This record gives sequence, C-alpha cells and structure tokens, in this order.
Amino acid sequence: MHLDQYTGKVLADVRFADYPLMGKMMAVGIALHEGQLGWWSVALNLLICAGLVLSCVAGVVLWWKRRPVAAGRLAAPPRGPQARLWTGGLVVAALVGLAFPLGGAAILAVLALDALLLRHVPALKRALS
Repeated sequence: MHLDQYTGKVLADVRFADYPLMGKMMAVGIALHEGQLGWWSVALNLLICAGLVLSCVAGVVLWWKRRPVAAGRLAAPPRGPQARLWTGGLVVAALVGLAFPLGGAAILAVLALDALLLRHVPALKRALS
C-alpha cells in the first residue's frame, strides 16, 4: 500500500492476489527463506543449514582419511584403480552453469586455472596435487 505522506490518501493498494505468477513465487520464496511461514519453515531452514554444515565437515573428514600422509603438503587423494570420468558430476556442473551463470563462470575459471596455471607451474603442481 502506498500512501501520500502529506494527506494520508491511498495512492496504490496492491495485494498478493494482484501479483503476477513470478511475483507470487518470489514473495513466497522470500517468506520461506526468512522463515516467516511458521515453525515448520524455520525447521526446514535449520535442516538445510545443518545439512550444509555436515556436508562441509564430511568433506574435510573424507579428505583427511584419504589424503597421502607422506606427501607433507595439501594434496588430492590418489585415484582408484578403476577411476573414470564422473559423468554425474559433469551433468550437475553443466546444470549449475546453465541455471546460475556466475556459478558457471566460476566453474570455467577453475578449469582454466587448472589447465593453464597448475599444469605449467611445477611449484604449484607439487603444492596442490
């Protein structure tokens, strides 16, 4: 609702029903994101946040268990004997790149960094691989 600051007259009254479909989806998404739809939306947000934290912790733990102990540097775990290109990961990366263009740009930047810098600078390759 928009009011005239001097007279108090209603200038515009736009309700949820007047929103277009995308406007309604955005309004509901914001309320969900902020946990304004009741205790269940707060609980859902808490579960999602806990899942993200646990995923980060699990990543560090899994790397720690598989890291090359004698390397003495930040190194990737060795590949398994039957390791092949993970097509599921490529599909997810492609979908992220299409849905979120800046995410796709970040993925391409990391690939370019790997292809151009890490492969040609021996000190970086030793430190990070």
